[in-house]
Amino acid sequence: MSTSPNDIAYFRPAPTVDTGIPGGPILAAQLHDDLGELTPDRGRYIAVVSLLAPSSQKLAAAVFWSGAADYIEVIDVDRGRLTRVSDSELIFVDDSSARAHRDSALRAAAGIRMPVLVDTRPDDAGRRRISNDVYDLPWRIGTRLGSAAGYLGALRTEPESVRAHRLRWEQRIFTDLHAGVYRAGFLERQSEYERQVLDVAGFLADLDAAVAAEAYLGGAAPGLADLWAFTLLVRFDHVYGPLFRLHALRLTDYPALLDYVRRLYRDPVLRATTDFDAITLGYYYGISSLRRSVVPLGVRDRYLLTDAVSAVVRTTARNAGRDHE
Repeated sequence: MSTSPNDIAYFRPAPTVDTGIPGGPILAAQLHDDLGELTPDRGRYIAVVSLLAPSSQKLAAAVFWSGAADYIEVIDVDRGRLTRVSDSELIFVDDSSARAHRDSALRAAAGIRMPVLVDTRPDDAGRRRISNDVYDLPWRIGTRLGSAAGYLGALRTEPESVRAHRLRWEQRIFTDLHAGVYRAGFLERQSEYERQVLDVAGFLADLDAAVAAEAYLGGAAPGLADLWAFTLLVRFDHVYGPLFRLHALRLTDYPALLDYVRRLYRDPVLRATTDFDAITLGYYYGISSLRRSVVPLGVRDRYLLTDAVSAVVRTTARNAGRDHE
C-alpha cells in the first residue's frame, strides 16, 4: 500500500509474488515511473494500451471514469483512439493521427511493458516521461485529474473508513484472484493446486456475498475496487477457467456475482473496452506453455447481456504474442 502527501492510499503488491510462472500480473521489477506530477493540460498525455490485458483495460477505463479524457488520449495498439461519441457510447477511431501518436509513444516507451502513460512534453534533457505503474496510475489520475462527477474523482474526498474497506478488497482481488488464477494454472504439485482452487472458490464466494449485500464494493456507486474486480472477472469464464485449470468454478454459478458483472458491463466505458476476441487470442498465443496451433472460438458477451444492454461491436483481434495477465 502506498500513500500520497494528502494521505489517499492505493494498493500495491509486494515486490515478489509467487504466481507459479514468470509473467502474469505486473510486479515491481517491471514497473517504470519517472512521470512526475500529473497536470490538467489538455491533450498532454497518451495512454497506450492492449485490451487483452486487465491492467490495460483498467488504465483505459480509469481515464474515462475519472473524467480525464481531455487530458489523456487513450489509444489501443490495434483499434485506435478510444473516443466518446455520446453518454452511452464509446468507439475506437483508427486514423492516421491515432497511429502516429501510438507509434511516437511506443518509441518513447521502448522496452517498457504496456500499458504506458506518456507525457508528450519532453523534460529538459529532451526525454519523454513515462509510467507503467498500473497500481498507482488509476489512483493518481482520479485524484490529480479527476472531476467530481467521475467515479474515481470521489477518491479526492474518500473517508478513511471507505478507503480502508476499498483497500481490503483491492488486496484480496489481487492476491486471491489475479495471482490466484496463475498459481492454480501453473503450480506443479497436486496438493498445492487443489488448495489454490479452494482459495479462489472461497474468494468468489466472499465476493458473491458482498455484492449481494450492496451494489458495489465501494457502496452505491462503482469505484476503484470495482474496476479491479471487473477487469478480472470478465475474463474468468472466458480464459482463466479453461486455461488455468479452474474449470470447476464458473462465474455463472455465483448469482449475485454474475449480476454484479452484468451491472458493470452496462457501463459504456467497460463495455467498449471489453474485447473478447483480443482476450482469446492474447491468452492462447501469449502464454508459450499453453500455445496451440488452433485458437478456440471463445464465448461472446451473451451471458453478460440483459435487455438494458446492447451487444458490443466486435472486431478481429490482432494481438498474438502480447503480454498477458
